[in-house]
Amino acid sequence: MSLSRAIQDSFALTKRCQGKLSPANYSDAAKYEGEKGERFAVCAASEPERQQLAAMLYSYERIVSATPDCVALMDRNYIYQVVNQTYLTWHQKAYDEIVGHSFGDLLGQDFFENICKPLLDNCLAGATEQTVELWKDYGDGQRRYAKATYAPYIELDGTISGVVINVQDLTTLKQAELENQALQERMQFLLAASPGVIYSCEAGGSFACTYISENVTRMFGYTPADFLGGSDFWAKRLHPDDAPKLFAGLPALFEQGHHSHEYRFQYRDGHYCWVQDDLRLIRNLEGEPLEIVGCWMIIDDRKAAEAALERSQKQYQTLVENSPDIIEQFDPQLRHLYISPALTKITGIATDALLGKTCREFGMDEAMVRTWEAAACSLITTGQKQLIEFKAPTLEGIRSYEMAIAPELSDQNTIESLLCISRDVTERKAAEAALREQQQFTEQIADSTLAILYVYDLIEQRNIYCNQQIAVVLGYSVDEIRLMDSDLLPGLTHPDDLPHLMANHQRLLMAQNDEFVETEYRIRHKTGDYRWFLSRDRIFSRTADGLPKQLLGVATDITVQKQTQAVLHQQAMRQRLLMVVTQNIRQTLDLSHILETTVTEVRQFLQTDRVFIYQFNSDWSGSVIAESVAAGWQSILGMEITDTYFVNTQGEAYKRGRIRVSDDIYADNLEPCHLALLERIQTRAKLVVPILQGDHLWGFLIAQHCRSPRHWEASEIELQRQLAMQLAIAIQQAELYQQVQTWNTSLELQVQERTAQLQQALDFEALLKRITDRVRDSLDEGQILQAAVEALAHGLPVAACDTGIYNAEQTTSTIAYEYTNTLTPAQGYTFEIATAPHVEVYPQLLSGQTCHFTDITPDPLRLDQQRQTTLAVPIVDDQGSLGDLWLFKPPGSVFHDQEVRLVKQVATQCAISLRQSRLYQAAQTQVQELERFNQLKDDFLSTASHELRSPMSSIKMAIQMLEISLEPLGVLEDKANPIHCYFNILREEANREITLINDLLDMARLDAGTEPLTLTTIALQYYIPHLAEAFSERTRQQQQHLAIHIPDHLPDFSTDLPYLERILTELLHNACKYTPAGETITVSAQSASGILEIFVSNTGVEIPAAECDRIFDKFYRIPSSDPWKHGGTGLGLALVKKLTERLGGQIHVCSGDGQTTFRLEFRYGSGAANKLHP
Repeated sequence: MSLSRAIQDSFALTKRCQGKLSPANYSDAAKYEGEKGERFAVCAASEPERQQLAAMLYSYERIVSATPDCVALMDRNYIYQVVNQTYLTWHQKAYDEIVGHSFGDLLGQDFFENICKPLLDNCLAGATEQTVELWKDYGDGQRRYAKATYAPYIELDGTISGVVINVQDLTTLKQAELENQALQERMQFLLAASPGVIYSCEAGGSFACTYISENVTRMFGYTPADFLGGSDFWAKRLHPDDAPKLFAGLPALFEQGHHSHEYRFQYRDGHYCWVQDDLRLIRNLEGEPLEIVGCWMIIDDRKAAEAALERSQKQYQTLVENSPDIIEQFDPQLRHLYISPALTKITGIATDALLGKTCREFGMDEAMVRTWEAAACSLITTGQKQLIEFKAPTLEGIRSYEMAIAPELSDQNTIESLLCISRDVTERKAAEAALREQQQFTEQIADSTLAILYVYDLIEQRNIYCNQQIAVVLGYSVDEIRLMDSDLLPGLTHPDDLPHLMANHQRLLMAQNDEFVETEYRIRHKTGDYRWFLSRDRIFSRTADGLPKQLLGVATDITVQKQTQAVLHQQAMRQRLLMVVTQNIRQTLDLSHILETTVTEVRQFLQTDRVFIYQFNSDWSGSVIAESVAAGWQSILGMEITDTYFVNTQGEAYKRGRIRVSDDIYADNLEPCHLALLERIQTRAKLVVPILQGDHLWGFLIAQHCRSPRHWEASEIELQRQLAMQLAIAIQQAELYQQVQTWNTSLELQVQERTAQLQQALDFEALLKRITDRVRDSLDEGQILQAAVEALAHGLPVAACDTGIYNAEQTTSTIAYEYTNTLTPAQGYTFEIATAPHVEVYPQLLSGQTCHFTDITPDPLRLDQQRQTTLAVPIVDDQGSLGDLWLFKPPGSVFHDQEVRLVKQVATQCAISLRQSRLYQAAQTQVQELERFNQLKDDFLSTASHELRSPMSSIKMAIQMLEISLEPLGVLEDKANPIHCYFNILREEANREITLINDLLDMARLDAGTEPLTLTTIALQYYIPHLAEAFSERTRQQQQHLAIHIPDHLPDFSTDLPYLERILTELLHNACKYTPAGETITVSAQSASGILEIFVSNTGVEIPAAECDRIFDKFYRIPSSDPWKHGGTGLGLALVKKLTERLGGQIHVCSGDGQTTFRLEFRYGSGAANKLHP
């Protein structure tokens, strides 16, 4: 019986027993407690049955208790019914803490829902056993790899009442499986990463391969399947020269059990490589060969190294035997082991005579032997290489040698022998002695020169050598320079010069050995000052790769030369500046140009921020008349500056040649107001030099430094003083030139005056004509006066001109228009004539007389006005004075007779035009008043329409409600009933009033022009017949004939459809209303040359010619022309005209010969839209 089956049977028995007896219902229930505390209730109807059941229960209980697995029974509600002791132990729970509780309570709801429930549901649905394996932490603190098996619990009747759960602990098995898997992965990794290919093959026959590691692909390019697929695959890829030797050595493998051989094996790409093949024979228990295992190692590198070593040994042997140096090998007892042939060639001593002997035993020089033995003993003691020098007799006499002694170590790192190489250094010693003498001589020269000699390492960026002159020139000792290391140049070179110096070092990297690079730069002295140097550098040494390593340079102190150059340059600049200013003075008498050139040149020379020239006025105020200012600083050109010092002293100190020098305004103890002025114009230092005209202080030449304090050099002060003297000369010359120019101008003016008098008469005549034409062409009083004033102001040499207009009573005067650039504006000012500024003049003006005078007091109308020469001319006609013309000239000027006559003629023309203008204005006033009354009427009608619309809507609604109320009574159907008549009158009059109100509102909206047009493109050949069809029944009832003549091919027409419909409907309505019976109403259309015409005509009626122009007026109706007595408001045709114009068209009426025709005219095409009124 299987364990799971036994568990199911046990649970089945338990349930049957529990079904027959439960502890709560039977007092004689036998309870069995197992050895481990499991309890099942057993009950039966009889004692024998109870005992039998108890025995069976005990048997199954022992089976369940004996299993190490967790066993449980769960009902369909996932509630534990039975669990064994292992289940309790794993979860560390008491029996009552599990039985009767749900699966989710014990193991967690997430675990239950996601892992267990789907499997339990499958079992409850009749599925076979369900299993799941996973790692889980249990209540006893153990983490187990468990396999849970779920099986349906089937009752005797075949129903599934629960699930049996069996959980096995597979932790040990899983760990072993994981360890085995890890071991296999490690083995695979080791085999794949191994530098050798591991394989096995048969121990006989064709030695067919049975296994080979996968790294064979990486090493040889073949796959393992290539070797396993054929028994001779390996043998065919052996090098033909190596195969016989390889197979010949295989018997040794079977004799010794292991063997190693080297041979060449072919790569997949066809080339051969050397491999070392180590083989081992595996035997079975009977000792018979079972298989061969081996390892291939590619030894190409080793083979190449062995070949190289062999070549190296041969080369070494050749070098040793042909070396000019003596090479010796000694044992630790200092006996000769080897001597190169060079010893015999140099000394004549045979090498065999020395082998096995020490130098002392051979009888060499005692001093040399002691030196050699001391060095050898030191090497043996310390293990450090030794270097000694000695002299020895040779075939060429006594020579100097240098011996290098090095140890040769054994595998145990002990000194096995001593290797000595002796080189003849006789010539080198002599050269060193000569070099020392030369170096001493060179150092003496270097220390004696005034220049700095140095060697600079370009790679390490530090100074290697410099002579003692550096202490004299820069104050630094040689040791201080050396300690600066790589900070030497960055630390001492002027920041502005360092990039240029580094750039020249880069140039040296590309220079030839004999090429020099010169550089000028500044180095900081130990005191902090900078000194100028001129260096001349060249490549001194190179690296093994040929790159520049060190430079050799000579640096000469050129500070004095630089200072001299600066002085000479400054002197040259001063001379050039003086020359430029002098040349300007000689070449031009334009003072402004001279001053501008001077300030510009001075600022550039002084390298300052602002230079300007200040000129005094007669009251000792002054202004800046010329300036040159650097970018970023405030310009003060034109600034008015008044200094009370000069007002009080008239600059007496400066007249005596005083020059004001200020290096820092904050250190000069200036007056607060003066200091504030300098701060406002951004001044920090200044240099002020007076410009004198004899004993008169004309002004100053001033230089200002804005960015910082500045020390003004004596040379700069002297230069500015000389320039001020030159400017004084230039100013004097300019003033003299100005006087000459004035005299020339005066003579020219006299000539011109004679000519001008003649020309003036012609000009005045032309001017009068122009003024007359302009004032007569206008009926606007303001334009008349403006034209007269402007023409006189431009045509006459006057400073200003204005005109005054009197009131009707001639008690006030209003300045109607003026033209002036000098007087204070007074246009529009009205004043009483009785209290006017020139009250004595007005009686003469009112009597028509002209006044010509000069003011002796300022004009109260213009208080800031200077006294003027004035000409006042009345504007007068036969009805009296209308106003006056006033012309002003500067004081001292006069108005000539020709000018007075011209102004009087202009005044006469103005009087005529003003009378005409006032008559016109009176007429216009009447017209405007009529228009105002008409507008008031329209506004009243519009307002009344709005106000009446709401009550009329209510009346209409009341009529409709009344009709609804009366219809059931039948009174409306009885035409004989007076109510029927009254009701019709009420309804028709209400509709008439609503139509009138709507027409008025439509007219108001059209007058306002606020509603936008909504354009629609229509085909008139279809639209017009459709619209006219609505009038067919009406014309038939009135015995009229309706005719429609529309061409088939009319152009498409874009228009506002509601507007067009209203126009045509209104015209057709009027035609029906005024056409007698038996007459014809015709609608037609045509198009040509971009014009669309629509005609509505009727016969049998005419409109009198006198009425044709009035029928489009609002509320106008032709008397006695309504044969059908329809009545009307007189707004229909007015609305038609407004709507037509709104659509960009025109309407015309033509009446005669018993017919009246209305013609609508519209444009169509690309330009039609532009004709629509906004």
